[in-house]
Amino acid sequence: MDYKYYIDTEKIECEIRNYGLFSFRRVIKIPFNDAKTINKKAVFIMMNPSKANGDESDITVDRILAYAHDRSQYSEVIILNTISLYDSNSNSAKQSIKKAEDSMGKKAFKEEQNLNIEVIEKVLKNLCKDDDVYMATGNPLPTYGTAAIKKIYDCFCKNKSIFSFKSVREDSTNSKKTTVRGFTFHPSRQHDSFFEENNKFDFIITGYGNKKTRINDANIVRSLVRVQQEP
Repeated sequence: MDYKYYIDTEKIECEIRNYGLFSFRRVIKIPFNDAKTINKKAVFIMMNPSKANGDESDITVDRILAYAHDRSQYSEVIILNTISLYDSNSNSAKQSIKKAEDSMGKKAFKEEQNLNIEVIEKVLKNLCKDDDVYMATGNPLPTYGTAAIKKIYDCFCKNKSIFSFKSVREDSTNSKKTTVRGFTFHPSRQHDSFFEENNKFDFIITGYGNKKTRINDANIVRSLVRVQQEP
């Protein structure tokens, strides 16, 4: 899938590492070619890369780029992932991780994921105060994905406003800001109205893989991070 006309394809930066049959994308930076006078960046943190690289896009990345471009306030989009392993089918991600661990060794795979977290940390620490961060991970995969999200909230974003998107269903009364497990929605194809409205978090994120947690549960507030809402 080719990038749209408004993408400056010659200036795309994509950090990919290959280990045998497996590829890992730690970060991709995609600038708009019609935003020369704008310096504001939009960072999207999702689950794992599908297909997008320096030469071609994919469905999810296209949707994100279209959303950011339509807002006419960003010079580029930076995409990070809680798990850096390429997999075009999220339903098979667990199996892909197992295969990669068996091929590379668990130690090498874990080291790659730790390096991925370091890249996330570096990007977030170097953002300007006006830049925006969008969490759109969906329910994370066990171990690596959950740990990455927890570290992002605990270490990187305590004083940074973070955006999410509502899951807008046909029945508007069923709109939600988080999944049942307390995580942000992923921009998957089944959410047709996913990008209709964005919302700054002004509540406690309770997820981290505990299905029994609830938003604003007084018993767990101490162990969680409140994402600040700007005035």
